[in-house]
Amino acid sequence: MNDRELLIDICNREESSRLYDIKIGGISIYNFVRRNIIEKVASVYNLGSKYLLPEVPINEYRLSVIKSFFQILKLFVCKRRINVFIYAFSRIEKVNGQYLDKFTDPLIDLTNIKNSYIIFENGRNGRHLKPRYHHRYVVYADFIPWLAWHLPFVKKRMKTQYVEEFRRLEELICSCFPELSVDREQIIGDVISALLCVQLYGYIFKWFKINSFFAPARDGFLNIIPAAKKNGVKVFELQHGITYGESMTYSGYWDALFTPDLFLSFGKLNSAKCYGISEDKVVEIGWAFEKYLKKQKHNTEEKLSVLVISSPAISDKMVNVTCEFASQYPQVLFYFRPHPNEQLDSQKLERLKSLPNIRIDNNQENVMVALMRFDNVMGENSTVLYEALSMGKKVGKLNLYGLTPQYLKGEDKACFYEITDAESFAFFMNSPVDDGKPKKRLYTEFNPEAINQLLK
Repeated sequence: MNDRELLIDICNREESSRLYDIKIGGISIYNFVRRNIIEKVASVYNLGSKYLLPEVPINEYRLSVIKSFFQILKLFVCKRRINVFIYAFSRIEKVNGQYLDKFTDPLIDLTNIKNSYIIFENGRNGRHLKPRYHHRYVVYADFIPWLAWHLPFVKKRMKTQYVEEFRRLEELICSCFPELSVDREQIIGDVISALLCVQLYGYIFKWFKINSFFAPARDGFLNIIPAAKKNGVKVFELQHGITYGESMTYSGYWDALFTPDLFLSFGKLNSAKCYGISEDKVVEIGWAFEKYLKKQKHNTEEKLSVLVISSPAISDKMVNVTCEFASQYPQVLFYFRPHPNEQLDSQKLERLKSLPNIRIDNNQENVMVALMRFDNVMGENSTVLYEALSMGKKVGKLNLYGLTPQYLKGEDKACFYEITDAESFAFFMNSPVDDGKPKKRLYTEFNPEAINQLLK
């Protein structure tokens, strides 16, 4: 099985097993452990992507939790009404000397959100990067999950109170996924902590009379959606990339309590279903970050240079391709860009550094800033390739070493160069940027009024 086939199989198993029927307080608790279950099943079959979080010293994490506590306490002491609650993307990036969330921060500047808002930021393992754009409105969220894990008496009471629900959940997971060795205590702990987080965020939404909740990447804020919906808060999910088909985040059963009220797209979606939402719940707002970027100054790289876009699932193959082409074309500079959530192992790094015309691109710099520097970009199926196309770049899709390009629509293939060997790579590099290929714009111009209407 490949990733897609396994995911379809998992979703079919889930729905037929009635896992979603087990509820506590009206909340289907399987949602809280689903992603971890899927990732574990995928690992059994050596499938799935392996993203790495930064290693953060324990003292740095503790300081983030302490700061988070005092920031949240200050919010409650200085009680005021807040109209918009923003939950920032888990990965913020450096742009023009400051770290920002490319999905939510530009919205603030360009819409009426700026009139009344707060940003909750969950550090990656407790790490928060500085200087932070809109820092005066940023509240560290780390204390909330920490508190949810450190309430032993409450957790013990809930474990006893809902013993039948937990027994049934474990039973159905074991039945649904016989290839897994289920850790009962871990599952119970995850569910209870998630339920407590729902309660804690519920207090925040109620106390500050929040009206609207904006966030990108549903898997990052999934556990907060029930808290918002139970308190009458409108939930708006921002698109965070291209989804070609099946995905861990959006495939399978749509639970109404865990589904946003509206999905805010940056352009015309090929299929709303790929984003776990119905067509009538999609609002096209355009791409605010592009408007922000146009105000910035950018350097450019040499003409014979190419930005190579990699990701954890294909990094071995991408290293092989890059090294092969770099050895055959020493006059070309290759900037290899790992995914921001990926740390290349020593073997891959040594291979890349062994060739003088390969550079490791800074993957902590925002990728669209990086794209500004290059005329040539290549990869397999990353969202970045369509974004590069939108920016007028020359874009190659790799079809070798087991890499298999996909397209949102069949006609999109004409917009890209398909690179199958060294000769087609040379043709790609030697072709002019204005090569007569059809142009495709992935995202549309930002429409601030689309957001302002939602705030009313």
